[in-house]
Amino acid sequence: MRRHGPEGHRRNACGQHQDSGAELVADAERARRRSIVSAPGSRQARCNEDHTYVFGKLDLRFLAVLQMIKLTASVSFMQAATSRTSRVFYELAAEHGGYFTTTEASQAGISHRQLSYHVASGTLERVTHGVYRLIDYPAHPRGDMIAATLWAGPDSAISHESALAVYGLASAMPSAIHLTAPASFQGRRAGVRIHREELGHDERRLWDDVPVTTVERTLIDITRSSDRSLLREAVSEFLERGLTTRKRLAHAITGREDTARIRRDLGIRLPAVRESA
Repeated sequence: MRRHGPEGHRRNACGQHQDSGAELVADAERARRRSIVSAPGSRQARCNEDHTYVFGKLDLRFLAVLQMIKLTASVSFMQAATSRTSRVFYELAAEHGGYFTTTEASQAGISHRQLSYHVASGTLERVTHGVYRLIDYPAHPRGDMIAATLWAGPDSAISHESALAVYGLASAMPSAIHLTAPASFQGRRAGVRIHREELGHDERRLWDDVPVTTVERTLIDITRSSDRSLLREAVSEFLERGLTTRKRLAHAITGREDTARIRRDLGIRLPAVRESA
């Protein structure tokens, strides 16, 4: 047979070039290689998977960093809030020997929920309804009396035999806390004896963080509630210590309905005082 054209090509009946068998085999090999390259598990595919894995790991690390930043910011905020709250607690507690009321906390921006949280965490102790104690604050020897007056309200005061104890009369050892509060106060509490009576502003004072009746008002109350020997001992000691004077006692009892009886019970001579018009 006669050959036409370059080696490896033949013309068909129509005169067109026809690929040789070697050419067809080469094309098939190239197609196979392409399929191998793109097939799962191939080197190129593994490279693509590796890139995807690397970028996936980077995304996870970036998200982890973001979470850490958020957590750090949250912790910093909580620490700042706790620091502020602790400062408020100390400021409130310093006013009453380590105690404060729910109302005072609310006015300082502390919510009921925050109070409950700090009770659960051991920062605060709920002493009685509406009264809390800061645990880390130095314990007050008359803390129970302070708590009682906070419970009864700002117009109340420790009085009678309990007031004698506040002023340091050693023989005064009441079995209950004596407290004078307005007649409108209707609270009851175990261990607290309430005397319902209005106190004038000049009949109350603060002594060692304890709201207490003045020495003069205390002695007047004792003339009506305690034995005479304790009264006489208190009058003598308070005069000796300079906690009161005969003149101040005389002014305190002037104008009262039972002035004569009080003078007699006190057992001392008092100067005459003219009643103001």
